[in-house]
Amino acid sequence: VTDDKITYLVKYNENKFLLNITIDKNQDENKIKQIENFKYGDILSFRASVYIPQRLGNPYEFDYKKYLNSNNIVGIFTTNDAKKIGNSVHNILEYLGNSIKECIELKVEQNLPKNEANLYKSMIYGNDIYLDDKIKQDFSENGILYILVTSGMHVYYISVIINYLTKRMNPKISVMFKIIVIGIFLIISNFSVSVLRAGIMSIISCFSMKEKSKNDNNIKNLFLSAVVLLCVNPYYIFNSSFLLSYLSTFGIIMFQNYMVTLFSVKLYFLPKNILKISLIPLGVVATSFSTLICTLPLQIKYFGCINLFSFASSVIVSPVITCEFFIGFLSFIFSCIPLISDL
Repeated sequence: VTDDKITYLVKYNENKFLLNITIDKNQDENKIKQIENFKYGDILSFRASVYIPQRLGNPYEFDYKKYLNSNNIVGIFTTNDAKKIGNSVHNILEYLGNSIKECIELKVEQNLPKNEANLYKSMIYGNDIYLDDKIKQDFSENGILYILVTSGMHVYYISVIINYLTKRMNPKISVMFKIIVIGIFLIISNFSVSVLRAGIMSIISCFSMKEKSKNDNNIKNLFLSAVVLLCVNPYYIFNSSFLLSYLSTFGIIMFQNYMVTLFSVKLYFLPKNILKISLIPLGVVATSFSTLICTLPLQIKYFGCINLFSFASSVIVSPVITCEFFIGFLSFIFSCIPLISDL
């Protein structure tokens, strides 16, 4: 949503398009509200111009066609009016996921001030459409912008909570429940590439045989998830989120333990209690270094800079964010239950 247009993701003949609906400020307010409140499953009628981006001749320009295709989008519809003519639900899981998302957003907006509500939605499932630009800038300048983007970390916290809640259940029921919840979260997070990667890895790990080496098992799951995603959409290989997510995960799997050992060698002269406390931030620093090793070339290519302050800020922020995420996801899970959700 911007001042002059509203954008939806629509499906036409099994292909996904962006639908840009231009807004005239002189339009009737009820008409504008109608346009703003289209939901999943609505069948729309409109006349529109169609734009299909073409492949670029200059290899150094931004390729908008590849960008759209890497997000499973074929082209763009532009219109100044659209109306709902019916409703049809083809995918029950998608309908359930979108209904839960709408319920959460309604509860959050009712119980939190505007800025805090938008920050919550961004942190928990990546909805940063209405997030204040000043907040984004502050997070970016402090090297913690990753907190506002849905990633594998979100799926990890969900898995931990589900494992705790279902630890006394039958293992098969626990696995099925976990798959369903992760599937719903994928829908709520709009199938973010990094969440897809983590979700597929998590589902594969539920069925894969345990290797002697945990790293070997994680590498196999990482490779299989990449194969699955590229079979679904080969254009993912041009998606910056896809590349950064896989390279950073690869770096963590391969180098994190070595980095922790390297950084902790000089601490062994300290008393044991202090050593244990020291290893907590070292784990965060090791993760940051492991990620940087593999993603440095891409960060320079895509962003033109590296935020070195992110190491220090991660050490300070990560313990707080971990607690906050657990509380956030618990409120996320219970958001549809009356009274409890308000609390």
